[in-house]
Amino acid sequence: MKSKTIIITYFLFALLLSLFGCKPPTCYFSLKNVDSTVSKDSIFVCIVGLNPADSLHYSYLDFETGQLRKFTGYKSNVTSMPLSQLPDSIPVPAIQSARLYVAVGKDFDSTEFAAGSGPSMSQVKNGGANNIFDFIEFDTHAEGSYNINSTNVDMYAITYTMQLTDQNGQQVTRGLTGNRQTMYNAFKSIPASDTTAWYSQLFVTDKQGNYLRFLAPQQTAYADFSDTGAARQMDNYFNHYLKNEVFSPGRKFLFYDKLYPSSINVDTGSVNKSGDTLTVKTSNGNTFSIGLPVNPGINLAENWHNVAGQASTIDWGFVIWGNALVSTLPGAWASDSAQNALLSLTISICRGVASLNKPDDWIHSSNYFGAAPGGFTEYYGKIIHQYAFDGLAYAYSYDDVYSKNSSVYFNKGTNIHINFTSIGSVNSSHP
Repeated sequence: MKSKTIIITYFLFALLLSLFGCKPPTCYFSLKNVDSTVSKDSIFVCIVGLNPADSLHYSYLDFETGQLRKFTGYKSNVTSMPLSQLPDSIPVPAIQSARLYVAVGKDFDSTEFAAGSGPSMSQVKNGGANNIFDFIEFDTHAEGSYNINSTNVDMYAITYTMQLTDQNGQQVTRGLTGNRQTMYNAFKSIPASDTTAWYSQLFVTDKQGNYLRFLAPQQTAYADFSDTGAARQMDNYFNHYLKNEVFSPGRKFLFYDKLYPSSINVDTGSVNKSGDTLTVKTSNGNTFSIGLPVNPGINLAENWHNVAGQASTIDWGFVIWGNALVSTLPGAWASDSAQNALLSLTISICRGVASLNKPDDWIHSSNYFGAAPGGFTEYYGKIIHQYAFDGLAYAYSYDDVYSKNSSVYFNKGTNIHINFTSIGSVNSSHP
């Protein structure tokens, strides 16, 4: 009965918009569950973002009125609604830096949902959400720049697809092709070695051993590791590649900066004879140098994810994993004039191509994740992109460098079809 009430309310709301000249919806979400193992009653949806009229506060979409309301705390059937009670097409008003959250099996607990960041993704023992959930990011606050993306920057939890028409009139699909069993099997199959054993600690399960999510390396908290050795192993994962390939003594190379392909800027890189300094000369004549970004002996308990202060206390592993180039970093890392070059460098380290010497070698995904001679494999990014439609995904914060990301820009009034293709329970004991 409530579902019919909501649909009627939407109709009346749309009628009032047309009568009083109010702004029409920016787009429409059509949500569909195609996983037969999960009922629509046990799928909970919430949309949270910044209201352009009051960007100091987060708001949630009131599904009954189609309006944004100030977020003062999470409450089932208020901030969220079961999928079974939502209409086939949800009108979305202008909203900034927004997320569409989906919880499976049970709704979020009101105490664990922060408006700006959502529920914690950590291990359950560390206060992480004890349910299956995921989110989609979108922004419709500025017409002409409406966009949406499937994201795995923080984790993989469920499989869904998005289908829509982009700004150029092309029908596009984004998301992943592998179901939950396939994805978790892929993460379980990461080759175990002295340098990769830490990946196995990124699984988050409930007490019954059911998978809740697999954490992205950059998201993982220090406490999420069962021992400090695994945390250090992850933090130092790129060190050998950096020392022996990227910072190879006397090396010279060319690469495109972050603006490619909208602007074709070729930068020049060179490494000194001792292999501890890399100098970049940008296409516009700016020159800067960085030291070898490794810190194998850092006190991780005190400096986990630290990006401020002296080079000796910087968590360089996190800087590389998260492409976290912020103003608090030392030297050229914090320079605006170096950002476009350094973002290309850090994401290309993650992709395993920063050791290649020709600019085109950095942009072709066929070279990524160890495919090219002398390359390097980071398995989380490899798996996410392997199962992404057209290989386009957000496995890292700056996967938009060289246009390998999943963002789609669309026009006002676009219908966006989101299908939850695999969201049911998968147990870690399943082969």
